[in-house]
Amino acid sequence: MSVLVDIVNRQGECEVPAELEDVLRRAALAALAAGDWRGPAELSVCLMDDEAIADLNRRYRGIAGPTDVLAFPQPGPAPRGEPPHLGDVAVGVLQAAAQGTSLEEELMQLVIHGVLHLLGFDHEDPEGAAIMAERECLARRGPGSKA
Repeated sequence: MSVLVDIVNRQGECEVPAELEDVLRRAALAALAAGDWRGPAELSVCLMDDEAIADLNRRYRGIAGPTDVLAFPQPGPAPRGEPPHLGDVAVGVLQAAAQGTSLEEELMQLVIHGVLHLLGFDHEDPEGAAIMAERECLARRGPGSKA
């Protein structure tokens, strides 16, 4: 499966070494596998500061303040001959750091959660929440996870 996971670091509060970017890339790939994605794809993971993710949260969800993760699925088919761009996952790094687990573990979980949202999984009702939780567990046990 040829998948491009672009990690973009747009925050400066927490150090994100190249090794952590690789861990997040593997977490995204594990989420795609757990979500039954087969085939080529592209997606991006953007690591953001509180101000930037709060702006997205307000503009797209109507909720004031920062959040830990937002997912923006790409609508419509890919241009002919191109792999589909599944969308973008925005991660609030300071929100992740405040969760009490290690930054690496929390960022991995948020990337997995966001990628599953790109694939259409949701947790708006009990059945969807249970399915999404199951897929998150599968992804954490997948390649590159520490679970």
